[in-house]
Parts: sequence; C-alpha cells; structure tokens
Amino acid sequence: MFLAGSHTVMTTLRWSLLFFLKYPHVLRRVQAEIGDVIGRERLPCMADQDNMPYTRATIAEEQRIADIVRLNLAHSTTAKARVTADRGYVIHAGTMIIANFTAILNDPKYLPEPQKFRPERHLDERGDFVQNEALIPFSTRHRVEKRRTSLERLAY
Repeated sequence: MFLAGSHTVMTTLRWSLLFFLKYPHVLRRVQAEIGDVIGRERLPCMADQDNMPYTRATIAEEQRIADIVRLNLAHSTTAKARVTADRGYVIHAGTMIIANFTAILNDPKYLPEPQKFRPERHLDERGDFVQNEALIPFSTRHRVEKRRTSLERLAY
C-alpha cells in the first residue's frame, strides 16, 4: 500500500512539472497562491488546502488529464444493481467489475472539452474548489465518501 501511494504521488509530481512547463501562467498562479497562504516561514499542512482552491483545482486537473491509473482493480458487486434507468442495464450480485477511469475522466457529459487542460473547470463562480463527481483518478469514491453517486454506481 505504501509503494502504491508513493508511486501515484511521484507520478502526479512528474506530470505537474510537465504541465507547468507547458502552461507557465498556471505555474505562476499556483506559486502566488502557495506564497500567499503558506509563505516561506513554515511547512504546508492539510488544513491549507481549503485556502488554496486554485492549487487544488490544478492538481485535480493534472490527475484527470494525465490519466495516472487507467483501470481499477476488479471489484465484485454485493447486490443486484441497475446501472442506468434509461438503458435498463442490470448487474447481478457477484459480477466482477473493472472501472475504466480513462472513459470516466474524459466523458464530455461530466467534463466539457476533456482534451483541454483547464484547472478552472474545478472552481465555482466564487473561485472555490468544487469536487466533480467524475473526478476519480485513483479509485471510485466509495472509500472517500459515504454517498454513492450515479457515476460511482456505473464504475462499480
């Protein structure tokens, strides 16, 4: 588990460097936000993330577009589930499911113009970070949040 977490963090940092080289205006904005919130006198802490919405949005967009984990590990459904009401797909209990994160992270229904790198897509009109239900770069959000969205039901 430690190695898997380290690998994804390392890969995200590598992609960050590439995106910052390609989009220096994003780098300048992230640097300014980090400087304003954290400064040079202390180390960052988890509580800082709520005060750095653009930095969070940039990381979210990097993880989305870099497609760090393309497929999830196989999961098994615990109960019969209906995937979409309009198509009527039924997945029976005990069915092995593998989530295709590439398809989810690039679905224009949830993320317009998915081929474009736009950290702003993760900010609301006030500039606050908004968690998009389609943003699941490492796994479906069942372990992160108790609520299950229609997209998560599709991924499981």
